[in-house]
Amino acid sequence: MANELTNIQLVLNYVKTTLGITWTTEDQVLTNYIQGIVAMIKQMTWIDVLATSDDITELYDGAWQRELFLKWKPIASITSISENTNQRGTPNWDIIDNVQYVSKASGEIDFHYWLARGFQNIKVVYKVKNTSELLADYNFADLFLAIAMLAWNIRANQETTWIASESVSGTTITFAKQAITNEIQTLLNKFITIAI
Repeated sequence: MANELTNIQLVLNYVKTTLGITWTTEDQVLTNYIQGIVAMIKQMTWIDVLATSDDITELYDGAWQRELFLKWKPIASITSISENTNQRGTPNWDIIDNVQYVSKASGEIDFHYWLARGFQNIKVVYKVKNTSELLADYNFADLFLAIAMLAWNIRANQETTWIASESVSGTTITFAKQAITNEIQTLLNKFITIAI
């Protein structure tokens, strides 16, 4: 189901069926809305991450802390945790072997000693649980319903102040937060990794 988000025609057909739209005169407008909504959802959720079995690499600032919280979870495995010991020039990544505890469910890593202070000097390479392991826990019909409801809200209110421009992770999204009703927010909550 996650990969079906890339098939805009499939999503358009679902939206039209859900909203009871049988005519084709608004297909292009709805397609434009759906493309924007799907792009936003991919920025805010773990949908694309679940479609990959590749390692995820993240850099963190060391700040004399003894724990890190990884962005994506649940974790399937940790490939490596390393520290850049050369902050001036070519990175020199040394493996950190002082891991005390890893919570695969929450994405928390605890260390025996404090991590050295530095800018993006801690590198974690890991895998998240794959799509087949995770998707059974989520009702993707909720995600498609949220897309349909957002498309309807934007379409129904395109002449009002509901349309605005926002930027999320460098991507501009053209609709106002008011378009995300409490009902849509509830549908999206289980997929969201950033606050909206």
